Amino acid sequence: MLLRLRMNRIRYKLALLILLFSLTLLVTVMYIAYHNSTGIIRDQSVGLNNKLVELGKNNLETSISEVDNIFRSIYLNKEFGTFIRFHEAVGAGGTQDDYAVVQSYTDIKNMLHTYLNTRQYIFSMVYFDRNGYLVYTTRTEAGYSRFDTGSLPDGVRDTVTGLQPENGQAIVPTRGHLPLDFKVTPQDEKVYGIARHILDVDHGFATLGTLFIHLDMTTLRKISSEIRPYPDAVTYIVAGDGTIVYESTEKRIGGKLEEAALKKLNAGSGGGKSQLTLNGSRWTAVYTTSETLGWKVVNFIPQQEYAAGIAAVTNSALLIVLLGAMFTVLVTYLVSRYISGPIEGLTRVINRIDIGSLELRADVSSRDEIGILARSFNRLMAKLNNAITNEYEARIRQQEAEMRALLSQINPHFLYNVLQSIGAIAHLHGIGEIVVMAKSLGRMMRYNIRTSENLVTVGEEIEHVGSYLAIQQIRFGDKLGYELDVPPQLRAQPMLKFTLQPLVENAILHGFANMEERGIVSIVGRLEGDTLVFDVSDDGAGIPPERLAAISRAESVGIGIANVVARLRICYGERATLAIESEERVGTCVTVRMPGLPASGEGEGAA
Repeated sequence: MLLRLRMNRIRYKLALLILLFSLTLLVTVMYIAYHNSTGIIRDQSVGLNNKLVELGKNNLETSISEVDNIFRSIYLNKEFGTFIRFHEAVGAGGTQDDYAVVQSYTDIKNMLHTYLNTRQYIFSMVYFDRNGYLVYTTRTEAGYSRFDTGSLPDGVRDTVTGLQPENGQAIVPTRGHLPLDFKVTPQDEKVYGIARHILDVDHGFATLGTLFIHLDMTTLRKISSEIRPYPDAVTYIVAGDGTIVYESTEKRIGGKLEEAALKKLNAGSGGGKSQLTLNGSRWTAVYTTSETLGWKVVNFIPQQEYAAGIAAVTNSALLIVLLGAMFTVLVTYLVSRYISGPIEGLTRVINRIDIGSLELRADVSSRDEIGILARSFNRLMAKLNNAITNEYEARIRQQEAEMRALLSQINPHFLYNVLQSIGAIAHLHGIGEIVVMAKSLGRMMRYNIRTSENLVTVGEEIEHVGSYLAIQQIRFGDKLGYELDVPPQLRAQPMLKFTLQPLVENAILHGFANMEERGIVSIVGRLEGDTLVFDVSDDGAGIPPERLAAISRAESVGIGIANVVARLRICYGERATLAIESEERVGTCVTVRMPGLPASGEGEGAA
C-alpha cells in the first residue's frame, strides 16, 4: 500500500520512466555488444589457432623428416652395408660360422646404438631381418635375439609383413613399446615413429628386413606446449584411423578418438574448425592435416574460453551503461524533487486540513505557478477559517441564548418545589421510580441553570450523566445498564460542561434503538499525563463501515456529536480530539481527549 502511494507521486513516476528507458537502452547495447563481440572473438581465436596448428604440423613433419634422414644415413653406412651382404649370404645358405653371425649382430647393434646416442629424441631402434633375428638398442640397453613372426603383436606383425617394396614405409602411431626381452627399459613406455623395409638395392630391391625407429613423447610434448593457446585447451595429434598419437593431458595417448568427433574432423578438406562434443563437453576444434603423414593436429578449445572474453567485453559495456543509468536516475530524481517538492508540501498541508486546524498554511518559496497556487490556497484557507469560526461561534451563541431564554421562563424555585412535591407524594405512595426520576430531573435542572460558565469539575459532569442515566434506566427497565469508572482523584479536574451527556444520549438512541437484548453503556475516565481521557462505549448495534467512513470524513455526523466537537475546538483548539471506533453487532466506543491538570497539581489542589 505504501509503495502504491509513493508510485503515485510525480517524482517517482518520472524516475521510473527514466529508469525503464535506461534499462531498455542497456539491454539493447548488451545484446548488440554480445553478438558482435562473440563473432570478433571467435574469428580472432580461430585465426590464431589456425596459425598454431599449422606451426604444430610443420614441426611434426620436420621431426619425421629427421627420422628419414637417419634412414638415409643408415643406408649409406658401410657397416650396415656389410651387415646386409653378410646376412644375405647367410639367408642364401652360405657360411654358417656362428661366431661370424654373432659378431655381425653385435656390430649392427653397436652401430644402431651410435645413432641413438647422438639423437636424444630417439627412444629405441629395432631391426627385424628375414632370417628370424631382431637387433635392438634403447637408451639403457641393447641386444639381439630370435623372433617368431606369429608371436609378434598384431600391429608390429602387420607392419613387418605388410609393407610392399613400392611403398616400404609405415608411420607408426603411438603405442606401448615392443615386448622385447628388456631387462631395464620399461615395456609400457609410449612411443611412436617410422617403420621402413631395408631393401637390397644391388640385387633387385629385395626386402632384407624391417627397421623400426621409435621416438618418445618429448618432441610431441614440446610441439603441444608451443601451440596450445589456453591453459584449458587440449591439443591432440590424431592418426588417420583415429589413434591418438599424443594428447596434451597425456591421459588418452594411444587410445581412440570418438567416432563422431573423428567423422567431423575428416569432413573438412584438410583443415578448418568444427563445433563438437568431446568427453561430454562442448568444444571448438581447430585443426589441420599433414599430407605426408596423414595425421591431424587439433586444438580443442572449450566454449567457456570464448565466454570469458565475451564476458569481459559485456561487463565493460554493462558497467558503462549502468553508471550512465545511475547518473541519469540521480539527475532525474534531483530535478523531479525540485519540481515536485513544493507540490508535495502543499499536498501535505491540504491533507492535514480539518475542522479546528484551518489555520495551517503552505510555505511559499517560489514565484512560479506552484508559488501562485500556494498563495491562492493560503488566502482561501484564511477566508474559510474566518467564515467557519464566525458561523460556529454564532451558532453556539444562538443555542446558548435560546437555552437561557427557555430556562429564564421557568422559575427555578417553583420547579424545585414542584419536583419535591412530586417526589414526596411518590415516596408516600411507595413509587420508587417516580422518586428517582424527580430527584434526577431536579439535579439535572440545577446543573443546567446554576451557572453560565462552560467549565465544571469532572465530578459535577459525572453526577449530571448519572442523573440522566438513572432516568433512562427507569424508562428502559432491565434492557439498559450502565457503568461509571472514574477514579476519585479525577473528580476535581476541570472539564468542558455538557461533554459526556450528549455522547451517552447518542449511544442509547442509536446503539440500542432496535435491540431486544440488554445493553450496557460504559464511561471510563483516566488521566494520561496532563490529558483527560474519557471512553464512552456501548455494546449496541455498532456503525456500518460506510457510515463510519463518512463520519470520519465529517460528511455525516449527528448534531449532538457535532456540537460537542465544535465546543471542544472553540474551548481547547487542536489540543482536544474526539475519535470513534465501531464494529457492527459488537459496539461503539467514542474517545474524548482534552487538556487537564497534571497529577501533581491535583494532589496539591486537594490538599
